[in-house]
Amino acid sequence: MAMYLGLANGDIPNEPAGFTAPLIARWAEMGIRSLSVHFVAGPAAVRGDAPDVRARLADGGIHVAQMAGVNANFVHASPEVRAEAHRRVLAAIPTAVALGATMISSGAGTSRDDWQQNFYAPHADNYSERAKADLIEGLRGIAPHIEEAGISYTIECHQLSAMRSPEAIREILDAVDSPVITANFDPVNLLDSAVAVFDNAARMAHMIDVVGPRYGASCHLKDVAVTDEFVCRILEVQPGEGVLDYDAFFEQVRRLPDGSALIVEHLTPERSAEGVRYVRERALAAGIELL
Repeated sequence: MAMYLGLANGDIPNEPAGFTAPLIARWAEMGIRSLSVHFVAGPAAVRGDAPDVRARLADGGIHVAQMAGVNANFVHASPEVRAEAHRRVLAAIPTAVALGATMISSGAGTSRDDWQQNFYAPHADNYSERAKADLIEGLRGIAPHIEEAGISYTIECHQLSAMRSPEAIREILDAVDSPVITANFDPVNLLDSAVAVFDNAARMAHMIDVVGPRYGASCHLKDVAVTDEFVCRILEVQPGEGVLDYDAFFEQVRRLPDGSALIVEHLTPERSAEGVRYVRERALAAGIELL
């Protein structure tokens, strides 16, 4: 199994001018070969700068695996919000292409009215049949445009969203039935209880078993911890600081497409090198070839 070692957040700039030659050279020295980028101004606003960012990254042997920040909310009850989600994706496609991005990445959205402040906000209606039907319709609507652009669209699944479980993910993506609309393998996001966290090796195997070919060529890797804050609290933490079974994780990512992006996330700018180094060592020890 060969993968591109990647990075999300950490010390990645959120505006094009921040992608300087020294920073890119440092990433290359760390073994980073792919990025998940998020521009605070939004994809459409940086379209003119995208070719230059792409060229600078290419000088360091790095490519954009995921362009995030689209935040296409296809599950909100408002038809206007869902129509805006469609427009957001179409407006982002030219920027993704100009960046040379493999895929556009977005969550499914939320039914909360403050969704622009918290795109993963919990709401009971996120789990409704109405939200599921609207999400399927929205994803079907963008699929031809994504396919025509020669990229893919990967959904960041989460227990607080309509894509809350392996079964829900598979049901929705089977209904959409497009090879370019996929799920991002981010197992920590689906560990929805302390029991699930401590049983994470088996849960990760179940995710791959169920979602299978509906997973795309990308995964996110962080860590997870359960604290004793009354009664308990599940935290996303830096790789190596939680209880995630990394051997089990790497066993399962072998079932993703060859050449997938292994994107390390939940890192602070100050500790991004440390987190990437830990994942790189664990990946190589597990027999993963890093491209």
